[in-house]
Amino acid sequence: MSSQERLLSPGGLLGGRYEVVRELGRGGMGLVYACVDRVTGARVALKRVERPGRASGETFWFHQEARALASLEHPAIVRARDFGVLEDGSPYLVMDLIPGRSLQLALEGGALSWSETWSIVDQVLGALSHAHARGVIHGDLKPQNLIIQHVGVGEPRVHVLDFGLAFLLRDRHDPRLDGAPTATVAMPSGGGTPGFMAPEQIRRAVPHVGPPTDLYALGCIFYQMLTGRPPYVALKTHADGSVVNDEDELLRLHKKAPVPVPTLAPGVPADVARIAVRLLSKRPWRRYDYAADVRREWERVRPIGPVGEARRGLGEPAGHAPTTAPDTRVDVLSVAPPPPT
Repeated sequence: MSSQERLLSPGGLLGGRYEVVRELGRGGMGLVYACVDRVTGARVALKRVERPGRASGETFWFHQEARALASLEHPAIVRARDFGVLEDGSPYLVMDLIPGRSLQLALEGGALSWSETWSIVDQVLGALSHAHARGVIHGDLKPQNLIIQHVGVGEPRVHVLDFGLAFLLRDRHDPRLDGAPTATVAMPSGGGTPGFMAPEQIRRAVPHVGPPTDLYALGCIFYQMLTGRPPYVALKTHADGSVVNDEDELLRLHKKAPVPVPTLAPGVPADVARIAVRLLSKRPWRRYDYAADVRREWERVRPIGPVGEARRGLGEPAGHAPTTAPDTRVDVLSVAPPPPT
């Protein structure tokens, strides 16, 4: 085993203080490890570029994520703890390790209850309001990047992850401090997730990227939470009979297909369908301008009674011990686009 392999194996020490517990996952941009901070004793997630010395695009977007998280401090946004460079020259980012389940896993059981849906969307709107006020557009909001955590009985806690494709509309970093280039509003080529990308993001219309871009993605998530299915579905069958997503057709539907009106379950206010349809408007100027605008309307449809009573799909019923260990996977990997030219 090489010295590098020993560093990345359980018990290895990264950055002089982060002891590797296990690998959590990997993607096109890098790897994520569950670690213990030997200085504080805290369990953390450490994300690093997989292969140092590759095209500078990976490093550029890695720095974008670090800058985005450094400017944010909100209970519904995963917190950045540290940033540096490992012995092999690869940059790393240390974040809180959030136990819980992704919204994607919760949605596999179908539509959520109205009280669950209201609480989750409200917290995400709060996180987006905070980020947008600081010039940060997430750019890749999807169910896999929302971790749902239950602490006792009551309202679920939401954590927004993965700012690896964030657009920085305003950079607070002073390049005179270290000579680093000033961040620009760059459109990731190949970045984003089909099924949650706004039409202006698909078309790479940089001047129209802004808070409404994230709100479109939230509209897609919201629609699925209400109905149990995405607003648009496109499938194709291979010669071997396997059925897979047709990404090209899916992107076309998000750009041009009429906006579907969600069918609401009994007890859900009628205004909710209007909010969902507006979030999914094809043109950004026909959506809401800011997440705070949505949140003001959202408060008017708050469910009656304690939020979080129904927990179907998010965890075990109140008063029951979990039958399996909690899902502690951290979905903070991104597909790395090339740097802007």
